[in-house]
Amino acid sequence: TSNFTSDHFNLVDQHNVYGLYKDKFLRLVDDGNGGVKQVEIDSLYLLSDVGIFGVTDGAPSGSLNSLLTGRNMMATTKPSDVNYFYKAFRALPTPPATKTPVPLFILTDAGILKLRNWSWCDRNDSAGLDFIVESRHLTNKTCYSYALRQQTGTPGKSKIFIGTNDGVYRSFDEGNNFEKCERIEGGPVIVYDLAIFSSTYSSITSDVILACTERGMFYSVDDGDTWYRTGNIFALEA
Repeated sequence: TSNFTSDHFNLVDQHNVYGLYKDKFLRLVDDGNGGVKQVEIDSLYLLSDVGIFGVTDGAPSGSLNSLLTGRNMMATTKPSDVNYFYKAFRALPTPPATKTPVPLFILTDAGILKLRNWSWCDRNDSAGLDFIVESRHLTNKTCYSYALRQQTGTPGKSKIFIGTNDGVYRSFDEGNNFEKCERIEGGPVIVYDLAIFSSTYSSITSDVILACTERGMFYSVDDGDTWYRTGNIFALEA
């Protein structure tokens, strides 16, 4: 047997951490020939009730594998009406494109923050750039969750679904615009989580959106135009 060791990031001690996001940011380094070059660096972000933190390696510390270091990536740029950071993601590319779009979306208690400069913000540099908000969406909604899907065709679609304190919202253009889906059971419903998967019933395969809400679980097979309580197969029979 061996003793379990763990990393520790003390800037979020005694605080709620709602989400993790992993990606790569860009760093300029010496190219060995008197110039500089870009390199991609793995990055991990913690989303919490005290900010969004970029985390980097630390030094070994006692029973811990390492005491991690990092910084609040919006220490100077956080909108004053934002208190909670829940999730982060990047949209899927619109077919036939294959490269993931640059913007990073952050779900908060005051809507969606869209960032573009995030990949140039070094988590190791305490005097470096902070994340800058390029635009905001759904500013009067608490945004808890998301789900992503691509649709091939001419043109293709990059779909984003957002679970909020007022039902589900969607975007079909990589998050440039959002619109409200049909109301679940005809009224405002808190949607805590979303998932999308393919399901086949009676030889018909459909994309199914599953919404976890305060009133139970619901699904849609038409991008949120109609919702059914789980256990109801009428949608798949139609």
